[in-house]
Amino acid sequence: MATFRTVRNKAAEVCPLDVLGLELRGFLVHSMLCDESEPRTDVSDRTDLAVTHMCPPIVSGRFRCDVVSHLPITERERRKIQRFVDRFRKEMEANAKQQEMLPSEPRYLIHPERLQPRADNPLWSFSCVGFVVSAYRNGGITILANQRPLKTLADLKLLYPDRAADLDDPLKRAEFLPEGGESWPVALVGYLFNAFHRDDAEVRSIPFQAQVGDEYFPSRRQMTNDK
Repeated sequence: MATFRTVRNKAAEVCPLDVLGLELRGFLVHSMLCDESEPRTDVSDRTDLAVTHMCPPIVSGRFRCDVVSHLPITERERRKIQRFVDRFRKEMEANAKQQEMLPSEPRYLIHPERLQPRADNPLWSFSCVGFVVSAYRNGGITILANQRPLKTLADLKLLYPDRAADLDDPLKRAEFLPEGGESWPVALVGYLFNAFHRDDAEVRSIPFQAQVGDEYFPSRRQMTNDK
């Protein structure tokens, strides 16, 4: 089993570059990469781990986690994934003063999951999922397929309750969803953890094709399809 929940009374092993998830009200809301230098065998749902994640901006810190995904990776893959993480972390640190001069704080990106530098932001932008899947893609592992269920604005307000008011504001919504439109194939955090919850060979060879219900972990795909 490549994805598991952390629990209070049973220690689990978490390895460098494992994918970590935070849950809020039964829904996975944030993904991070484990930035520990060595495997930890003492991890519970209260253990703070070293992580790097798209906050925004890309930052390193310490967080607990509710869900962990682990895929055994080769040393070559590990170096490539780590190189990606280090590159963007150092880029963010080197441009900290330039970021401070921007007219507004970096705003969370919902879709697309990554954006190239542009006039109003000189750095790459990622969603939290976009940062993780891009790092693994740099290691030669494609986690998610591009075809995903479309989410409307009403869907997104339910999926991102802490951002519902901002999504109602056209200017702020344009920052979350810079491509415009009325529905979007958003890369949701739950898709990421369900993608890893497969045989290792399948994770490596077949990008995960998300369906309705996969926004939760464990997936509620069958439950949703039966309605």
